Amino acid sequence: MAESSPKTGIPLHATWWLQLVLAAIIALGSMFGGAMLVVEPGGSLIGMDTAVLTGTPFSDFTLPGWILIVILGFGHAVTFVLTLLGSKTAARAAMIMGIALVIWILVQLGMIGYQIALQPLFGILGVIEAINGYRRRRS
Repeated sequence: MAESSPKTGIPLHATWWLQLVLAAIIALGSMFGGAMLVVEPGGSLIGMDTAVLTGTPFSDFTLPGWILIVILGFGHAVTFVLTLLGSKTAARAAMIMGIALVIWILVQLGMIGYQIALQPLFGILGVIEAINGYRRRRS
């Protein structure tokens, strides 16, 4: 029988796999999306237009693209590796990166509003990741 958390009863391998899969999906999505914005700062590769940036500090999507790659992409890649290696800091990293993703989405929604379906999807993934990281830390 698989080892379970004494506090939640959830099998620990299930939360480990969830953490690993979420970190992989978010890392790849952030790096891919960020690269698309850096390659084409006008946003057309992802169906965006710089007109949505009116009233923001950005004239194009270059800096948001780099933020996606460096902070969310690499941060989630590190979380993936820490999880894979069974590091004691993996759960904390997942919690922090989940919160960072939710903040990114909320700031994005506040600045440019709802633009694409990936915004709420990644916001939900961030919430799930943060909660899962918190549960793993407490187990």
